[in-house]
Amino acid sequence: MPMFEMNSIRRRLGVTIIALSICPLLLLGGFLLWQNFKVQQQEAIDMQKKFTKLASHTVSSSIHEQESLLFSVIRIYDLMDMERSQQRLILSKLLFSAIDEQHRDIFESLVILDYKGKELVRISRDLLVTDSDLKDRSAEEEFMIPSKKAEIYYSPVFYKEQTGEPLINISIPIIDIQSMQIKGVIIAGINLKFMLEVLQDIQIGESGTAYILSQNGRVVVHPNPSVVLKGTYMRVPDQAGVITGIQGKKSLVASDYMQFGGQTLKIVTELPVSEAEKYAFRTLLAILGFLVITLIGAVTMGYILVRQIIQPIESLSGIAHSISRGDYSQSVQVARDDEIGALSSAFNTMTSKLIETISSLKKQMTELKQAEDQILHQNELLNNIINSLTHPFYVIDAETYEITMANAATHFGDLTEKSKCYLLTHKHDKPCEGDEHPCTIREIMKTKRPVVLEHTHYNSIAKPGYFNVYGYPIFDSDGNVIKVIEYTIDITDKKKMEKQFLQAQKMEAVGNLAGGIAHDFNNLLSAIIGYSEMALTDLSSNHPAWEKIKIIMDAGEKAAMLTRQILAFSRKQILEIKVINLNSVVENMSKILRRVIGDDVQLEINTRPAAKNVKADAGQIEQVLMNLSVNARDAMPDGGRLIIETENIELDEEYARNHEGVEPGSYVMLAVTDTGVGMNPEVQEKIFEPFFTTKGDKGTGLGLSTIYGIVKQHGGHIYVYSEPNVGSTFKIYLPSTGEEKEEEVLYNHGTISQGTERILVVDDEPSIRRLIMDTLQPLGYRLLEASCGREALQINKTTDGEIDILLTDVVMPEMNGMELADIIRESRPSIKVIFTSGYTDRTIFNHDALDDRMSFLQKPITPKKLVSKLNNVLREKLNEVRRQEGF
Repeated sequence: MPMFEMNSIRRRLGVTIIALSICPLLLLGGFLLWQNFKVQQQEAIDMQKKFTKLASHTVSSSIHEQESLLFSVIRIYDLMDMERSQQRLILSKLLFSAIDEQHRDIFESLVILDYKGKELVRISRDLLVTDSDLKDRSAEEEFMIPSKKAEIYYSPVFYKEQTGEPLINISIPIIDIQSMQIKGVIIAGINLKFMLEVLQDIQIGESGTAYILSQNGRVVVHPNPSVVLKGTYMRVPDQAGVITGIQGKKSLVASDYMQFGGQTLKIVTELPVSEAEKYAFRTLLAILGFLVITLIGAVTMGYILVRQIIQPIESLSGIAHSISRGDYSQSVQVARDDEIGALSSAFNTMTSKLIETISSLKKQMTELKQAEDQILHQNELLNNIINSLTHPFYVIDAETYEITMANAATHFGDLTEKSKCYLLTHKHDKPCEGDEHPCTIREIMKTKRPVVLEHTHYNSIAKPGYFNVYGYPIFDSDGNVIKVIEYTIDITDKKKMEKQFLQAQKMEAVGNLAGGIAHDFNNLLSAIIGYSEMALTDLSSNHPAWEKIKIIMDAGEKAAMLTRQILAFSRKQILEIKVINLNSVVENMSKILRRVIGDDVQLEINTRPAAKNVKADAGQIEQVLMNLSVNARDAMPDGGRLIIETENIELDEEYARNHEGVEPGSYVMLAVTDTGVGMNPEVQEKIFEPFFTTKGDKGTGLGLSTIYGIVKQHGGHIYVYSEPNVGSTFKIYLPSTGEEKEEEVLYNHGTISQGTERILVVDDEPSIRRLIMDTLQPLGYRLLEASCGREALQINKTTDGEIDILLTDVVMPEMNGMELADIIRESRPSIKVIFTSGYTDRTIFNHDALDDRMSFLQKPITPKKLVSKLNNVLREKLNEVRRQEGF
């Protein structure tokens, strides 16, 4: 009887014995296992909470110890009254001596700010900071919150540029105890990597881990630095429990919050469920062991019983059944002297011969299988390595130019015998040649050494891309080059950015030169135009010299207009910045533009009602519109359409990466489009360069360069899109503002031609001072004259009585006009200030600094402009007095 059939006596007896012995034990063991598992799980969760509390307390204590250390330094040393060298010495000692209980470095950098937010001293662990590196941090929260609220401020977690390590800044106000005034702020940068070392000191089981999350859930501290560098985010519930942890395993997770000022960090501890439940598994193993032993006992008992009952019959049946299945490894164990014994002996001899043959064959097959697996593994590894490369990688036959292997980054698709390198990358029917397309294979065949070439490749739509091609030879046993490896890196964006950068450098250099020339030229024009105007006033129109002087004055005014264009291009024009809406500017200019462009050009205004406000000089924006409209009219001699549009635009980081100098953010776009003759790419590259024109003798070449300078001085950007015989579109992007549009203030426009006020005139150019004196003295004004700031301060000190107006140049040696005005207003707070300048240097003059006691007079100065500005200032002063007296 076959021993494995369902009606086998061995099977029936065995199943019956096992069922009666094991089933009750399985039920009891399962119940005990479930109870033990629940108890062990709860104990593990409670232990995890204790670990988390311990870690949170340890880290918080370390941070607050450093906070206490900073307070101690502030109390012991009067930092703000020390010399810079003393401040730097104390901070250096503090930086390199501040450690925690385990002697770990804590501080990454230390900074002292004065009460205005300017850096006095800054030291760093890995950077040498000089005085030129110190900056103004008055707009940063690390200064504003401690200085205004007199409280400690913790910054959000940020990351070190060089290493990606997480840091956090502590800002503590330095308070004068007597006056309770904020004297400054000390800022300490803490490298959070010490938290990792603190956490590593806390043993969380055998394989547990601890890490720290920022407020937005980003991992900022983790034993594996790559988790932090990859910007890993983790959502962990406040209640302890089992979730999929940061290691991708089911883990017991507990968390606790650490509060530092306004910043909150969450410390998280994880313990794999497999370890947390190891005691439960041990109990399970014990129970299973008991059951196994019991089963073995039952099986053994059944076996003994079965053997005693059916062994003689089963032995013969089993051997016969094995032989029928081809199993020749069995031997008959029958100790008899009869025919069955003889048959058994012959059978055993035959099977032993078969076993030897089969064993030899199996060994050979195993060796072949291992060799095959090794080859497959090596091929798979090689393919994985090649396809993991993010840049194109391919192998080319050196004789046929056929691409025999390529990774996925090449995008070649399925390769065939026709897949030639020059066909796929250049769309040519023959190998590359010439300086523009050097052939990597030919260069390697000449030198038999690796080469690096700059190459132009074309995609499926024939669009060119620039690549660095790295070529490596593959040799046969005789040293001949049989294949070439090419590894390419796309440098298209790099080439584009280099081109934009060189263009920007060229424009900046020309602008600086033009601005410097215009500054000196404006001083000369002030004398030429000013005295010409005075001479024309003194002479009658029939005087022989009147017409000649008029020609001189007209030439001077044309030169002044040219100077203003140069200043606008060089971004040194004084701007009257206000909050304006571009829709209003376009609407106000529409009537004038219709007259300028003529009847054969159709003007279309498409402004978005929701366009945001911008900070700009309305007059300069009007000039931009006028210049673009005039150019559009000239581009449409047979008529056409001129379209002016406004729209809110968000420029993202991708746009900023592809456009040099653009910062991501909110902008308002002003677009001017014409349907004229358009421009080819060569012209578009040069249109913003000064003195470049396509109008021949009719153009100066300053129109578009002036527009470029105005837009750049406003912090904006301008781009042109044009196609020959289609038209051109100029798009201007100005940063938007959330501020409301300023209301225009109307003054009483009475005329004041005479006066007795005392005026202090300061200018380093003698001709300018002489012109002002000759203009104002006949009108009765009392004038004081100084050639520099030092002379003006001496006159201010020795002059008794009131000085009504300070009329000063902005750009002067030793001391500029802004500095001079600040010093004089300390002793004469009611004095009015009129600044004069031919251009602005942003490091000296900022249009946002003007207040209601300041005015500006653009050079070149003429008597009429000077008297008009003086009248306006005195009229404003008179109106202020009347308002104060209740009129």
